[in-house]
Amino acid sequence: MRSLFSTPTARFLRSPAKAPTVLVIDVNNFGHRMHHAYSELQTSKGDPSGHVYGALNNLKMLTNQIKGRICTVFVSDGEPIERLALYPDYKKPRRLAKDEDKAQMLLEVNRVLHLFPGMVAFCPSAEADDTIATVAKEQLRKGKKVFVVSGDHDLWALAAHGAKIVASKKLGTLDKKGVEKKMGIPPLCIRLHKAMYGDKSDWYKGVPRLQKKVFGMIDAVTIEGLKDQLDRLPKSHRERIQEHWDIIERNWNLAELKTVNYTTHQCGNPEALLELAKSYECKSLFPWIEGLE
Repeated sequence: MRSLFSTPTARFLRSPAKAPTVLVIDVNNFGHRMHHAYSELQTSKGDPSGHVYGALNNLKMLTNQIKGRICTVFVSDGEPIERLALYPDYKKPRRLAKDEDKAQMLLEVNRVLHLFPGMVAFCPSAEADDTIATVAKEQLRKGKKVFVVSGDHDLWALAAHGAKIVASKKLGTLDKKGVEKKMGIPPLCIRLHKAMYGDKSDWYKGVPRLQKKVFGMIDAVTIEGLKDQLDRLPKSHRERIQEHWDIIERNWNLAELKTVNYTTHQCGNPEALLELAKSYECKSLFPWIEGLE
């Protein structure tokens, strides 16, 4: 299925076994970004098409930067059973929100991605973060180049292990130094920072009224290291942390990127993907899709 006007520079494999480069995509995060970035696009009939165009166009931009063999791994959310047991209000507003249009949009983005040549990885009892981290670390240990496509700061911690983070077109690709420059802390410290200050996006709070400057007074990366360095802190900060140590321990566990058991299956049907693109009138992308195998 080749076109004289096709632009793919990579050979897409449906397993990472023989792929020197692995691209791991956070499907839900990716879908939401496409929905907001291309929300004004419509078909000639007035139907929303930006999420589909955005997903395809961004896949094109991401993969066209890579030459040679590549496996794209798509990861969706399961149920965060362990985190909900630890903290029932975890991501509560997002879990309770009922937005049928957004749910349908995410289903359609999933359909687009699963028609692209690659592999799907899924754990029904874990969030995408955990599955992505497990896949990424496995492939890094095998010496692969790993790119993680997500704007979720939890996953930016993977830069400490050698993964490259693709957060947005504006930010480009971030390595360990890039993440530190953007966030102001090394990627290895992200988990401890969340333990101390919480995570608004995941709906859990940190130590009440703990000043941001406190983090700069320590050089720990774990809560054990933090405990060992409490004597470095002024009395008021030290006592505040000691008083709310239960919050720090809870958040430390919530922010952990867990190793999970996941299942995989190969995906990809370029012919069906082209038909889908035609139904959403993504004409500028037809030649690129025709070049897929």
